[in-house]
Amino acid sequence: MPAAMNTVAELVAAVDTLAPLGKAASWDPVGLQLGDPHAPVRRVGVCHEVTQGVVDGSAELDAVVTYHPLLFRPTIRIVAGPSPAGRALALIEHRTALVVVHTALDVAPGGTADALADALGISDPAPFGPLPAGDAVKVVTFVPAEHAEDVRAALAQAGAGQIGAYRACS
Repeated sequence: MPAAMNTVAELVAAVDTLAPLGKAASWDPVGLQLGDPHAPVRRVGVCHEVTQGVVDGSAELDAVVTYHPLLFRPTIRIVAGPSPAGRALALIEHRTALVVVHTALDVAPGGTADALADALGISDPAPFGPLPAGDAVKVVTFVPAEHAEDVRAALAQAGAGQIGAYRACS
């Protein structure tokens, strides 16, 4: 059980013990998405998605922990309204912090994937794909046909092309 949470930062640390944020997919905006890490926390709400109803009920909360990120793509305008940016503005106006778990909870022991397997009666579940390993880049290049195998082998030697149990995928 996580320790007492007196601040938003301590709430994020407690979430991290249950769903390690560093294990989330590199493209996923997990962790503190809105708010002041030093703000006090007394009342926390939990939701799957930050809907307008969640925002409306958040005025009395210090923080909301959500599965799905509210802001997924870079946001260039924070304007009142029904959009995700508008809901973000309302949370900011309420001084309600937002903490996202998404793919960190998916891969956590006892997390989303394990809960679904359990609900389906799957015994002894095992991952079938790679766990996120941090940032990766896609490399596209053109080489003379006679050197294609040498380049593929060099990339595989450097760790590229690993998908689950498969190696040297290209």
